Amino acid sequence: MKLNLLPTHVATQSKAPVFAALGATFAVLAIGGAVFLQVSSQADLKDAKEKLASSKQGAADALATANHAEEISKKGEVINTNLMLAKAMFKHNSAYVELYESIMPYIPDFYRVTSMTASPGGADTSTVTLVGQIESFRKYADVALAFWRTPGVTNVTRAGFQLDDPSRGPITETDQSGSVVKPGEQPLPSDPLDKMDAIIARANSAPEGYLNTGNFGQDGGVKGPMPGWSTVTIVLTVSKDLRTPDPRSTLGGSGGGGGGGIPGARGPGGPGGGFPGGPPPGFNAGGPPGAGPGVGAPPSNPGAGRAPAGGGGRGRGDDD
Repeated sequence: MKLNLLPTHVATQSKAPVFAALGATFAVLAIGGAVFLQVSSQADLKDAKEKLASSKQGAADALATANHAEEISKKGEVINTNLMLAKAMFKHNSAYVELYESIMPYIPDFYRVTSMTASPGGADTSTVTLVGQIESFRKYADVALAFWRTPGVTNVTRAGFQLDDPSRGPITETDQSGSVVKPGEQPLPSDPLDKMDAIIARANSAPEGYLNTGNFGQDGGVKGPMPGWSTVTIVLTVSKDLRTPDPRSTLGGSGGGGGGGIPGARGPGGPGGGFPGGPPPGFNAGGPPGAGPGVGAPPSNPGAGRAPAGGGGRGRGDDD
């Protein structure tokens, strides 16, 4: 049996150098690791800063390119707006002509038209007003039926016929039978001799020869109604959009651009900036009964949003 008779502090002292060496080794490793981490972190930070700088330049270039593209796009929008406005204005030039051409084939030959005008009444509604001469009340009734045949017409009104058909008058002291007379004529007496004298007096007071009425004795000008005829106004409501393009509001909403009207100026037939502000020369020609309609003056105010000039439904309207 071997006994360890050495003191305990002798064994501890022999292990101290080993622990010291291990501690020094760990310290060196820790310092080396810290130095490595610091160096690598600085390198990573430098790379990150370089990438950030290059990214900032790329972002600035992209922003400049986007701004330049937006400027070009805005210029393109103005050009496109002007182009579309010009197309709409050129297209509107034929709107009134197309409307007149769609109505003219349905004008009856017994209605001698002297003027024809049109005006917009809304998004899909327009009002056409015709003025002409009609000979009899029968034709006055037939003219409304003729215009109802026109495609796109939703309402027809008429006015102006002067009823002069003869009617039987009341019984008076001198006229015991009730003579048949026209409006404005005096009844004939019942006594045969007095009746003959009244007829002779009426014939002597009646105009003779060419009456020179209705501007028929003058060169040029619109021919009015002949004796016994009446000037009749027909108002048609048609399903057609006649609103004029508005350059001022269109160009103002798109940020400007050349070609806008001068503030307060007026177009050839409508408010400023409303070219083409009205229809072509409207409907204006005379002639003998049955002559075809011609071309006349434009409406006084064909601007957009104008209310229809006439109302009412089918029938005699205000011809009473």
